[in-house]
Amino acid sequence: TLNNFNKNPQETRIMQTFKTFSIAVISALVVSCAPAPAMASDDVQEAKEQACQSLQSLAAETMKARQMGIPMGNLLETINKQPVESESDKKNKATWKIILMESYEYPKFTGEAYKKNIVNEFANKQMLRCLKSSPFFGD
Repeated sequence: TLNNFNKNPQETRIMQTFKTFSIAVISALVVSCAPAPAMASDDVQEAKEQACQSLQSLAAETMKARQMGIPMGNLLETINKQPVESESDKKNKATWKIILMESYEYPKFTGEAYKKNIVNEFANKQMLRCLKSSPFFGD
């Protein structure tokens, strides 16, 4: 649970963002699985965009942690401690692990302007990939 991760405020923010991402993905899946007459195509697209925006936030928080120098192992441990109660939870954790690994492929910058730029670029890259995927990121 969130209370177990009081190591620093950034890890707490990441956990909150992950929970928001998980909820958005579940909501988008529910909308996309609704009977065709019940849900307009625009509703499905809007749900997907909300899920992708949540993923963008998760990617930004993950890259911020990377740029702060938080060891990758700490974040991996945090991910692994998340409960898996459904197939969606399992996919969300796998997606976050991909984002985590990709974030640590980038160098850790020292200048604040460089850090801010890489956080934005990385988050935008993840959102773009999500929006281009069909029907959702990770599938």
